[in-house]
Amino acid sequence: KTSQSDIQTAEQAYRIGKERGEELGALGINLNLSPVLDQAHPLDFIFERTFQAERSQEGLLAKSLLTGQKHARVLSALKHFPGYGTIPFDPETKLAVVEKLPDISAFQTALAAQPEFLLLSNAIYPQVNPNKPFTFSPEGTALARSDLGFEGILLSDDLFQLSLFDNYALEGIVLSPFLAGVDMTILSNESYAQKAYEILLEQAKNDSQLKANIEASAAKILDLKNNFLSPY
Repeated sequence: KTSQSDIQTAEQAYRIGKERGEELGALGINLNLSPVLDQAHPLDFIFERTFQAERSQEGLLAKSLLTGQKHARVLSALKHFPGYGTIPFDPETKLAVVEKLPDISAFQTALAAQPEFLLLSNAIYPQVNPNKPFTFSPEGTALARSDLGFEGILLSDDLFQLSLFDNYALEGIVLSPFLAGVDMTILSNESYAQKAYEILLEQAKNDSQLKANIEASAAKILDLKNNFLSPY
């Protein structure tokens, strides 16, 4: 039950990650969307969910937490890359624009623990793409792959958000991440998830690039499942 903001040392982070992973495993849960590694100011919406430490220390705490979860045989998703930063309101209800790209050094440090997933922000970063949310931007996935060097599964933040539905049609919300190179999406509404599946299935019949992206992502997900389920 320890809040991430209360974690002070790498040793504590590792212990909490391992214990949390063991508890999740006992419940049959094999993926934790944690830790949060956004660079945040005390006035930011997400501040209370972040490590309360210097940026260099945050990366080390995240690395230890991830290692603990990995040793407990629970998959992890580091989030919300490249970071919220300077967003004082809930970005799920209003589309956020982050004018200055946050410091991603803590993400680079944490990746040494090899988290399986990197969860992407739905905010707009004009320095990356001034017209599209990061999750919809080929430039965003390129930043994660090239600048960050992440080779795992790129996961969208939840697409069932007012901030997106107020600005984009369902088809664009469903297709844009996969066209941009995201491997997997979250859509936390069953009826919309079914509609999304139908849209993807239909569009993949006529769009060779979309089909190729989906097949490549599916293969990557299956490899992770096979590795995760294989005995030690």
